Amino acid sequence: MICRILDTSVAVAWYLPEEFSKPARRWQQMLLDGKAEFYTPSLHYWEFANVLRAYVMRGEIEAATAHEIHNLHLDAPIISGPSVASMDKHGKHGHPERRDNAQWLNWADAN
Repeated sequence: MICRILDTSVAVAWYLPEEFSKPARRWQQMLLDGKAEFYTPSLHYWEFANVLRAYVMRGEIEAATAHEIHNLHLDAPIISGPSVASMDKHGKHGHPERRDNAQWLNWADAN
């Protein structure tokens, strides 16, 4: 099982067109197929909602679409907690500490 910290920008790319949507959606499929686990701090859902709000405010998506995307994301099998970084520090997820989520955005090139 592959375990990763899910950066909000990657989660947004699951639902909206982004430069790296194609590799992001491959990771999403791995999550849905049970081949990967994604961990997030609880702040992730606030960040995700704020990104959707920005899309609505810029007129890029309708509010109803943002609500639908948000509800879909809330149903995703993501493991959330108050401090994923501190859990990783103690090795509870079987991989080294991952405090800099942006670093693993390079997974698109590596996988």
